[in-house]
Amino acid sequence: MLVVNPILKGKDIKDEVSSYNPNQKTRDVLAMIRGYCEIGEEIMTNSYEEFGRVSAKSGLLDVVGRQNANNRRFNNYIAPASTDPDLEWHADTIRPLTRNKVISIVAHITANVLFPNIVAQNDNDEEDEEMAMVMRDAVEWACEQSKYEDMFVEAVQDMCVNPAIILYQDFADVRRKIKASKNKDGSWNYKEIVDEIYSGFINAIVPNEELYISNINEPNIQKQTFLIRRKIIEYDIAELKYKDNKDFKYVEAGLRVFYLDNTNTFYKQYDDSQQDRMVEELTFYHKGLDLELTVINGILMSDPEDAMRRADKQYPFAKSGYETYNSRFFYYMALVQKIEPDQNVIDTLYNYVIDGAYLNLAPPINVYGVEDVDGSNFAPREINVFDDPDTKVEAMKMGSDVGTGIVALNKVESSASESSQDPRGAGLQTPGEQTKFEVQRLESNAQTILGRTGKMVATLVRDYGQLVVGSIVQNLPIADIGETTNEEVRLKFPRLFLENREVNGKQKSRKIEFTTDLPTGKTQEELDGKVRDESFKTKALEQKLGMSIMKVRPESFRRMKYLVKVNPEFVSNSSKFAKRMALYDRGISNQVINQETLVKETLLKELVPGKEDKFINKKQEPVTQELNKSKQPSVTQTEAGII
Repeated sequence: MLVVNPILKGKDIKDEVSSYNPNQKTRDVLAMIRGYCEIGEEIMTNSYEEFGRVSAKSGLLDVVGRQNANNRRFNNYIAPASTDPDLEWHADTIRPLTRNKVISIVAHITANVLFPNIVAQNDNDEEDEEMAMVMRDAVEWACEQSKYEDMFVEAVQDMCVNPAIILYQDFADVRRKIKASKNKDGSWNYKEIVDEIYSGFINAIVPNEELYISNINEPNIQKQTFLIRRKIIEYDIAELKYKDNKDFKYVEAGLRVFYLDNTNTFYKQYDDSQQDRMVEELTFYHKGLDLELTVINGILMSDPEDAMRRADKQYPFAKSGYETYNSRFFYYMALVQKIEPDQNVIDTLYNYVIDGAYLNLAPPINVYGVEDVDGSNFAPREINVFDDPDTKVEAMKMGSDVGTGIVALNKVESSASESSQDPRGAGLQTPGEQTKFEVQRLESNAQTILGRTGKMVATLVRDYGQLVVGSIVQNLPIADIGETTNEEVRLKFPRLFLENREVNGKQKSRKIEFTTDLPTGKTQEELDGKVRDESFKTKALEQKLGMSIMKVRPESFRRMKYLVKVNPEFVSNSSKFAKRMALYDRGISNQVINQETLVKETLLKELVPGKEDKFINKKQEPVTQELNKSKQPSVTQTEAGII
């Protein structure tokens, strides 16, 4: 990182001088970032009581030490066996309780992927449900583009294992040149395209050791004075991202550049960890100074005064954890750390039980007398004749009680289930067909036991969703230059396509189109007429395409205030199915209930979601047909999807 100490021989600096020689403003900014790096490094490497110890004889752990200890435990790490030949026979294994508990918790929580829910307010502080629906669809579309569901599962697992789960959210427009066509002379024509891998809505899980913070006693990540993210990336990737910067020519793989005030000189020093092909990408964020700067191996890739790229001026990170230590600590107690004492006892008992079983099944043998006795004398059906009448062979009585160890092992495992809030150990599984009462009990118990963990996950999804909303407002309703006709430039806005949207009780695809080409008029009467005509056209197009179409004014979309809410639910699919089937069974013969709606919302929605209408008999009684004919069609601005 930027904190690099020179190699000295006496008073002389042995490091090679770098040709990098920026202006004074850049030098000052690099010196400032170096000072903040020293603060972040100190916080990262200090030991804290909250992280505890690996054993009674070891010292307190720091962030990375706690993370490594948790990951070793989760991955069933087994320490090297003893080299003492007298101890080689002892069992040296572990019972994978911690890993099983983590997987169980993750499975219950991720049974339903949590998505941010959106509430919209207009300039009059009134709720706008239609614009909230557009934003909800836009958020879901952005999550699909960034593979949010895959990240959600990994994030919940990391939350159970690591001191914190930190999500990164951003929007990028990365372009690269490709070979378009080949000329007759063998040369290539190039064209610029959007790099789909590195562009669009992106998210990532940030390892704890990559993010430096300013204050470990401030749990809110958005209230940190500064944040520094450090990544080791390939030189080729850095070149792709920063090759247009005039100072990138000074970047060399494996060589860090650092500045010394007393000599007013930049030096470069070899770094073994970069393996001659890697570089360090350091991104510095500072809210108070409104700065977002990038440094590659000590070379500043930004203008010294570059502002934070996000329009909402938020750090692009969301953070949560499994369980808080207290109300002020930045990091969290992971599930792995919480059940670590139980796991240690279980491993000890488990090995004792195995050793006891070995001794009972194959006890040590005592031989009395001068006769030579070896392993060949104990083969099945072996007949041994001893010349010495005083020779005596007997098994050594160890007096080991394996049953006591098994009882103690079961007790400790029950304690671990209570500590981990594992639904499997709390009587939440009922074999066979479930009654309505059993379904309700299962749902209630799951909500109670996973409630605390669910709230922590909901906090993470809420904060992440707020970042996604900010990125959507800033980057989605932005026009590109489209076709040019008759010297008139047409603006091209993005269009979103989503499947299985509920529209008036039916499942349809929905197209959201941002456009400025909407009706206008000098008078309200003229405007209403144009809106009415446009509504009929849109309605006809919807019927032709079999989808819902919504046209949205970009300026109205950007002007809204959006609030993100998340309601965690931990109900398994089997419980949902049982609940719907119970409703179907009890309502199918009830004359008060609309039978068509009941069948569609229970049986068909569960078995053939999105295709319910195909199974409904559309035959109507003559009276009903006459009533339908007498009804006049009415299309409003809202029904046409114009907002």
